[in-house]
Amino acid sequence: MLIIPTLVMHKPTQLSTCQVQNKTHISQNVNQNLVARALCRAGFVGMFLLIWVALSISPAVSQQSIVFPDTLRGGEFSWSGGVNGTQASYRNWSKGGVNTIAITGESNALYLYRNERFQYGTRLTLKYGYARLENTGSRKTEDLIEFRHRFLYSLSPDNRKINVFANLMVATQFNEGFKYASDPNDPDELVSSWLAPLVFSENAGLAMTTGQYSLELGLGLKQTYVSRSSIGSRYGLEGSDKVRNEGGITMGFAFKEQLMENVQYIGNLDTFTSLVDPFKETDVNLSNKFVGRINSYLRTTFQFDLVYDRDFSPDIQVSQVLSAGIAIEL
Repeated sequence: MLIIPTLVMHKPTQLSTCQVQNKTHISQNVNQNLVARALCRAGFVGMFLLIWVALSISPAVSQQSIVFPDTLRGGEFSWSGGVNGTQASYRNWSKGGVNTIAITGESNALYLYRNERFQYGTRLTLKYGYARLENTGSRKTEDLIEFRHRFLYSLSPDNRKINVFANLMVATQFNEGFKYASDPNDPDELVSSWLAPLVFSENAGLAMTTGQYSLELGLGLKQTYVSRSSIGSRYGLEGSDKVRNEGGITMGFAFKEQLMENVQYIGNLDTFTSLVDPFKETDVNLSNKFVGRINSYLRTTFQFDLVYDRDFSPDIQVSQVLSAGIAIEL
């Protein structure tokens, strides 16, 4: 908010001593109120900026592409993992509150290889989170098993930015997921479980890559397997069918930037447009992740994802997670 001071000129008048004292007192109160309001506004803006800078520190992992750094030579293995948690407890608290405990664990194993014009990368991501709220019970907050492979081959030995690419991705989850009823007397609705769904995705085409970003366009295949026929309709399956095959055009954009010394941003946009009905069946995955390192072992993470998949729902799916915890890198 921009505050512009305004100077107002008044014609001077003769005032009595009492009037002067009263106006001085009123003016002091007005000035104090203005100062207090300005400080509140400045404090709010300052706190907002502080939180934004501190927490805007890393796309959703489930959509995160594999990016090869320009400095890579030969093979390189890395692993990162972390545990984030939240805990709140209240007893006889006049302002009210709900006892809460939540924890999320994450593991990322990554292998990258480069030899002349050929590049290969593979990553295994595991993620699981749970939360327990008073009078509500335990609920799953995160659940992901994802395995990715990426192949690149430079069309020219002198220009490694233009490549032929091929990707393979397999994804599922550990445990059952529910759509929780707003009325506690109504049953929760099962929407996913182990191998329901199990998604395979393969695509190949041309990519323009650097150490910071990757832009690609190609043709792809997508197979969705649902082990439980009772929820198959949620993923575009009919009757007792358990597998759905799709072919289409894929587009992907990945961006990685070190915003500050301890602040990193990773963004991804992936689309899959079905060749059967391209205007109605275009899946979109947009993910943004900000990671801020407090020190070698502590970090804060803010992740915001948008997913549109008409097979599952005509509405946009939204996921937002703000967390702090312990992080380890090898």
